[in-house]
Amino acid sequence: MRIISGKYRRRRLVHPANDATRPVKDRVKESLFNSLHPFHYARVLDLFAGSGALGLEALSRGATHAVFVEKDRDAFNALCANTEALVTEPVNLHHTDAFGYLKKTDERFDLILIDPPYGRRLAHKALMHVITHNVLAPGGRIIVLCGQDETIGVPDALALIKSRDVGITRVSHYEWSDES
Repeated sequence: MRIISGKYRRRRLVHPANDATRPVKDRVKESLFNSLHPFHYARVLDLFAGSGALGLEALSRGATHAVFVEKDRDAFNALCANTEALVTEPVNLHHTDAFGYLKKTDERFDLILIDPPYGRRLAHKALMHVITHNVLAPGGRIIVLCGQDETIGVPDALALIKSRDVGITRVSHYEWSDES
């Protein structure tokens, strides 16, 4: 695993010691971030962060602040090692459940990255929590990574901007709906 573009490009990332966390493939990251070009998302939330690959990629490409939320101990240790070794921007690391974090935070984010374990309907639940707890800033975007075979019910408050399958992963972009 590595950072693929920006000021930290080619830097290697530590990955969790266990198999509980699925690493994000380089081509998935490349597809996701290239579709956000030009990158203008200052405050980033990386939910189900794992080793932090998505949030660190965002920082490498110009984000000014990132919050990482990861519950698994081994993944959180890898996340700590990666942020300590790489970043100079402000980051906040939370070793907690993503849904508990969303309930408690009063921050709003320009870009929210949701990459939960596949097959557990956690992506839809996370989208609902983001809406319920008003975590997305005006003009912000939510990116959800899930398995190709997963169906995510799109809440009325969000509009699906685009969705693309990359390997086994579906990458979907959401924004606030103009109709809500």
